[in-house]
Amino acid sequence: MMTKKVSRITAVIMLLVAVGFICYAFQHPEGAWPWSNTITFALYRMYIIVMILLFIAPFKNKKPLRSHKRDSENSYHG
Repeated sequence: MMTKKVSRITAVIMLLVAVGFICYAFQHPEGAWPWSNTITFALYRMYIIVMILLFIAPFKNKKPLRSHKRDSENSYHG
């Protein structure tokens, strides 16, 4: 399981790689992938989704939600 720090660092590295790729792509518009644009855009979407999940994951609360029942209803008094 990833720690919060590792998750955030990975997401930041992915963001920096994406920004670097976009800068390179704007400077070299003649470049192309050997497959269709549909596959390319699907890969871009997956990359963005993973990056967003890595940013969000550390903020998720791992504690289970408390029951709305009173404590006396949940305890056994033998």
